Amino acid sequence: MARTYVSTIKYILVVSTFFSYSSFDLKSYAITSTI
Repeated sequence: MARTYVSTIKYILVVSTFFSYSSFDLKSYAITSTI
């Protein structure tokens, strides 16, 4: 039970970091493409 809880937290952390990085890349790409 505790192991699945920890793995779920790790999965959420990885997904959230991936989405924040991808959205940051999209924003910077949009800024550079408009310039």
